Amino acid sequence: MVLATRKFDSPDAARADRLVDAVSESGAGVPPADGLLSAHFSVSVDGSQVFDCALWVSADAHRRAVENRSAGLETNVRWRQAHAWPGLVGTVFQRFRPLLRLTPSHR
Repeated sequence: MVLATRKFDSPDAARADRLVDAVSESGAGVPPADGLLSAHFSVSVDGSQVFDCALWVSADAHRRAVENRSAGLETNVRWRQAHAWPGLVGTVFQRFRPLLRLTPSHR
């Protein structure tokens, strides 16, 4: 899983919502990156941050997608706008690995 946190210079829920719309629209008509399974967006209550929780087949798949963006994205005006959004001060990626522990029930 990759959590992308986009931080703004000040709270603005409407601006954050528009960013999510722009990111979603920018992917329309472009095949998803190899290894991307799903992406779920959330906006902080005050609109100061946007969270994108994306499931990938591996951390390497995410790294490759970031390092080798498709030509379709690079030439996509909406994608470029979404990554230079007004008030956006930075994006941080955090990668997580799944962990499942099953324990026997105690009876």
